[in-house]
Amino acid sequence: MRRELALVAACSAIVIGGCGGGDHDDEGAPDPQPVVTVGDTPVTLDELDRWTAANWKTLASRFRPGATLPHPPDFAACVAELRKARGKQDPGTDAARRDECRREYQTVRTQSLQQLVLQRWIELEAEARGVAPTDAEFEREWAEQTDVTFPVAGALESYLADSGLTEADLRARLRQQMLDAAILDDQVERLTDIKEADVRRYYRTHRDDFRHGQTRQLAMVKADTRAEAAEARERIEAGDSWTEVVRDVVGPDAGPFTTINGAVQGSDAVSRAVARATQDELVGPIKGDDGWYVFTLLNKQPPGITPLDDARQEILPQLLSKADRRRIARDNAKVQAKWRKLTTCEAGYSIPECGSAS
Repeated sequence: MRRELALVAACSAIVIGGCGGGDHDDEGAPDPQPVVTVGDTPVTLDELDRWTAANWKTLASRFRPGATLPHPPDFAACVAELRKARGKQDPGTDAARRDECRREYQTVRTQSLQQLVLQRWIELEAEARGVAPTDAEFEREWAEQTDVTFPVAGALESYLADSGLTEADLRARLRQQMLDAAILDDQVERLTDIKEADVRRYYRTHRDDFRHGQTRQLAMVKADTRAEAAEARERIEAGDSWTEVVRDVVGPDAGPFTTINGAVQGSDAVSRAVARATQDELVGPIKGDDGWYVFTLLNKQPPGITPLDDARQEILPQLLSKADRRRIARDNAKVQAKWRKLTTCEAGYSIPECGSAS
């Protein structure tokens, strides 16, 4: 299966763990003050603030779905939000609510900082090993991933405006994923007896595991009434983005894109319409079991087999013996220890990955 671009949620890096964005300042602008430095490579406060805000949108469901990011130092808006949401059911004090807001903020900020530091470790480790995708390989992967993740014109721009991230942040995240895979390939080559022939043999003998059915990718909005659905259609025809329309109709955390794997299930009017839709046709409003729908078919892929290059990262773990895993784990521990020693955290930004504080 082709790697998916992890937009906000923390991704699981194979070698070290975590992911983050990159620090890309305007040429000629003064260097911003770093909050952490790995060797000579900084993590800046501006970068940390962007990823804290973006990650909050995903992690807020652990705390209070739909809540806004708490803002230090007094967390006034968060305290008022808690007081209003809980009403008389919460006899606590504003001081207690402020402590709760502070804990929520610190949890998300710490996770975001760890992601950014670990991303730096992976970048520097890949550079030290001399393993990295070429510019052409990266641009090809970026084009493929953005086509999958943002299939509608303007969707990427809408996401960036909503999240507060930059295209450079997302590019840095994808690059980190690719470097992570390259480091694992290097470890397999140096520390195990697995050969390319073994990978190809596994792929041939487990070919059915890499088959995939037909897939449809849709942009869809569901409204409570026909009038709301009709209005949504009018806005889309007028040029409003699907993301903007869906969030106005459904809610701020809703997204318009959905993928259907295999045959379309169901016999209701919406399912029948999806099954016979042609690409880029705007369909609806159609009455479904739970509301009124407007949608368009963005892409329809026939059944096929995942190419070997895309399946490789799924195959390698299947070929590792217990001894291989132990050798790679020891190598990972050495990598982490090496970069932890070179990681300096400014006062107020200490995390377990820090080797020293300034």
